[in-house]
Amino acid sequence: MREKFNVVKLDTTNTSLVFAVNDGNLGIAHYGKKITDLPQSDSLDMFLLNGQWGASVDRFNITKMSYSFVGDGNMRESLVSVINSDGTYTSRFVYKKHSLVNGGIPLDDLPCARNAEKTLIVELADDYANLTLKQYYTVFKDSDIIAVRQELTNNGKGNVTVLRLMSLQLDVSGTSYNCVSFNGAWARERYRKDTAVTAGTWMIQSMGGQSSAIMNPFFMAKNPDGNGVYAFNLIYSGNHKEIVEACNDINSTRFLVGINDYCFNLTLKAGETFATPQAVMLFADSEQSVTSEMHNFVNNHIVDPKFAYKDRPLLLNNWEGTHFSFTEEKLLELADKAAELGVELFVLDDGWFGHRDNDASSLGDWYDYKEKLNGSLGKLADKIRAKGLHFGIWVEPEMISEDSDLFRNHPEYAMIVPGREPIRRRNQLVLDLVNKDVQDYLIKEIGDVIERCKAYYVKWDCNRHISDIYSATFENTGEYFHRYVLGLYRVISALKKRFPDVLFESCSAGGNRFDLGMLYYMPQTWCSDMTEPRHRLSIQEGTLYAYPQSAIGAHVSACQNSSFESKFNVACLGAFGYELDATKCTQEELEIIKKQIVFYKQHRHLLQFGKYYRLKSIFGRERKSSWIIISEDKSEAIAFLAETDELINSVPSEWRFTGLDDNALYSFEVRPQNNFKSDVIASGTAGGDALNNCEFSFGKLFSDETDRQPYGTPLATRLIYFKRID
Repeated sequence: MREKFNVVKLDTTNTSLVFAVNDGNLGIAHYGKKITDLPQSDSLDMFLLNGQWGASVDRFNITKMSYSFVGDGNMRESLVSVINSDGTYTSRFVYKKHSLVNGGIPLDDLPCARNAEKTLIVELADDYANLTLKQYYTVFKDSDIIAVRQELTNNGKGNVTVLRLMSLQLDVSGTSYNCVSFNGAWARERYRKDTAVTAGTWMIQSMGGQSSAIMNPFFMAKNPDGNGVYAFNLIYSGNHKEIVEACNDINSTRFLVGINDYCFNLTLKAGETFATPQAVMLFADSEQSVTSEMHNFVNNHIVDPKFAYKDRPLLLNNWEGTHFSFTEEKLLELADKAAELGVELFVLDDGWFGHRDNDASSLGDWYDYKEKLNGSLGKLADKIRAKGLHFGIWVEPEMISEDSDLFRNHPEYAMIVPGREPIRRRNQLVLDLVNKDVQDYLIKEIGDVIERCKAYYVKWDCNRHISDIYSATFENTGEYFHRYVLGLYRVISALKKRFPDVLFESCSAGGNRFDLGMLYYMPQTWCSDMTEPRHRLSIQEGTLYAYPQSAIGAHVSACQNSSFESKFNVACLGAFGYELDATKCTQEELEIIKKQIVFYKQHRHLLQFGKYYRLKSIFGRERKSSWIIISEDKSEAIAFLAETDELINSVPSEWRFTGLDDNALYSFEVRPQNNFKSDVIASGTAGGDALNNCEFSFGKLFSDETDRQPYGTPLATRLIYFKRID
């Protein structure tokens, strides 16, 4: 940070955020590419564009701000909205002071970015209402991302009601930003959507207690003049809201990111402080730069350092192979086959506890289903470990079945509004995680599960939205959604502290909690229940805009409408595994899987942690998909090619790569696939400059495959391995 006159400049590696103080207001003079020096005092008016204007109300209308409030006259969406202790809505926050501290300032009950370099603290106050608003801007030595959060303190004697407190506000010049969001549904998560915001308000949000299947909190805003991209995300796992407001009258756009104010009102008693989760913002020159920065940020500042660059194990999950219908004999048979194939981790999914033979019972009863397991979970885990495999377990801690001992003994643990019939989804109710007794129950019971089976890996599922928001343990239901998330974080934090070496994977009806908050605790997330590879192309590309491949759980399943080879080629980008009954595979299929596993293990670290570049987008007009993963030293790379439409009587497609060393010579080879004609295995050498700048053909992807099914999914894929040889 540098200061000159009444200007404050906060630098990242390649960007600068400049604040200017003027007549009690704090304006944003610049956020974008790095500038080397501060403006002179006589140019402040040019930066702020408010030096010759009259009342402060007018300044709030025309000045680019980092904060706003009800009653400031700006007639726009506000960062903060409160009901003061006197019943009024009007606020008057003014700048008081700022300071700089080394490192970050961690939150007691919320995840926040790790390994911070410096934090700028800006203090604002509404003296009449006895409120203090602190803004925290945190930067990192190796990143262009800035993490931002707010703290509101009630210094008065009466209660204050917080109706909204967002984590971040950024005002920028111009309108007509193209906003890129990632929307969808169960099994259709994070499809790209482009929206030009030319006037009025554009918004994305979640309202069901989880973060991200319908609308992910990550979004980008592309400058209409082509001069850069803004990107935003939120380190939070509950209801969120992101607002983009185009103000044509003053040629300005406002971005707001934070907790959703849907069903939200928080009572702030005398002396209390409400802290928001951290939001993150980034200015970059391109979408690709956004992706690279976001990936690095997650790996270096979000994920637990113990797992940040640790290779994820190759697993076999029994769910799609057996569902609830398994026995100990069947599980051991599957484990034998997994070990034979080269799998490293066997995961026992739903159905091992209580009397769980379908989805209508036993959630909450985290004791062993001894009849089905032919004994204890611990003994089964020992038998599987004896085969040379790690053991993993599935749990769904946040839910409760009405047919369960837990519900019969503690019906008050379920989220049920008194006098109302609860909404049941998937034959289950939600546990009241606001209730500390429920939190303590889960900490003990799930901890005991992990302990008695000595789990190497835990898949943490959450299969429905929150509907009946109610807790008997406190009066203000307007705090429920946020308190639920805090309760969830408390449970997970306690388990992580007890089992620091266990690999946790988050899952929420597929990818409904793919967010930075869960990744803080659990270094990988099940991307989607949709494992069919053609649909996964869109899901994975959308996810990879903001989240690194090491965080993406992706499996080959037994879906019959595409080849084993295409399933692998799509799913190998990330935390990889198989989800099928391997005992039912043909010998030919087993040999294919063995070869896939050998290839994956050889290139796992590159696939999980190499630098990812999008080439052709599945969301583009061509409906083709390609990417390349390159090692940090550019000595090796793997590229993926996919076509989703077969054009009759056409020439082969051509493909261009990027990111390779222009001055190096590379060998390349298409991964041998079982469904190739024998004469189409392409290999050769080429210079990095040619690979980066010329178009290459690898044959007709469709016609070269030998296992095309008449009614199968239209998809043909290749993997190509590059190795520097000079």
